[in-house]
Order: sequence, then C-alpha cells, then structure tokens
Amino acid sequence: MYNIEKKDYGYKLTFAGKVDKDEMARWLEEIEHILSKQPGSFTVLMDIQNLQPVSQIAQKFFRRGQMLLEKRGLTRSAVVLSGSTLAMQFKRLAVQSGIFDKERYVDIVNNPQWEEVSLGWLTESIEPDAFIQKI
Repeated sequence: MYNIEKKDYGYKLTFAGKVDKDEMARWLEEIEHILSKQPGSFTVLMDIQNLQPVSQIAQKFFRRGQMLLEKRGLTRSAVVLSGSTLAMQFKRLAVQSGIFDKERYVDIVNNPQWEEVSLGWLTESIEPDAFIQKI
C-alpha cells in the first residue's frame, strides 16, 4: 500500500505492508504525473515505518522514483523507518540514485518524536542528531 499527500513542505509518501511490482509501477506513474506539475523545489517525508523489506524489483522502482524526485527539484528527504533492514536497503538505494547527501533517516524506535525531528530537517535543515540534542 502507498499514499501520496501534498503538504506545505512538499510531499509525504507513505508505504506499508508488502509492495509488489504492479503497485510500485502505479506509484511511479502517479508520482511522475504529480511532479510534472511541481513548480519548484520541494522536500519529501517518506514514512516507511510499516513497510516490509522490499524485493529487488520494488527496489528498482524506488530507485527510479528517487532519481525522478531529484530531477524534479528535491532538496531534502527524511525517511521514517523502523529497523535496520529497511535502513540498509534505503541507504543503499539513496547512494545508487544520487540523493544520499539530501536524505536523513529517522528510526521511530530511537526517536519517539520522529515527526518533529523529520520536519526539523525538511523545513529548517536541522540535522536529526542535532535536533535530538536540543530537546
């Protein structure tokens, strides 16, 4: 399951459960259509805390989506997740797609204020680790 929401800061992308090839193809097509109307730069909150580890095929779609986001004006991305398996997968994807330097990872286990921490990065460029120290 996926959901795309327009927000003041840009977009919130939510993925949960197990995503298959057909669903990822629909997501890529939908995000491409949405971004074709995007007038300028934006940030993305990607909530994958309820996503199961993704297959190789789904990873290809995520990578293509990340490349598209970058091409269309992505300035920062916060990935909210739970667990090291997804963290490793999405860090590798970010390196491969070229957005690693724009992306930060917020594990809900270590950051109960994950939304506030994520929005700090997206809207004010506050590094998640620095944000936690300020609390």
